[in-house]
Amino acid sequence: MSLPRLAEVRIAVSDLERAIEAWRASSGLGPSMPDGRREAILVVGDCVLRLVESDREEPGLSSLVLSVFDVAETVKELGDFAAVDVTAGIDARSSHGVPIQLIEGAS
Repeated sequence: MSLPRLAEVRIAVSDLERAIEAWRASSGLGPSMPDGRREAILVVGDCVLRLVESDREEPGLSSLVLSVFDVAETVKELGDFAAVDVTAGIDARSSHGVPIQLIEGAS
């Protein structure tokens, strides 16, 4: 199995405007904000950091997206190590509380 590449980190926030200001102040990064959605996107190297305003989940790390060369092969190699569903997502119970999505891409 080739090493996965971190493609996206999703962070739940309770106040999007305050979170954006905090990220600007600490990193100097200015986010883009897709129309009609309560989220902000910051690009850090090859990784997308997505701040998502949510009143349904606790603020903090929401999920990770890993880019792998071959999703089917990666799922097969994970075997019994992790509970993987049909959308190639690693169940949060198998990854210490953080759901992990697998996508195909150059890793």
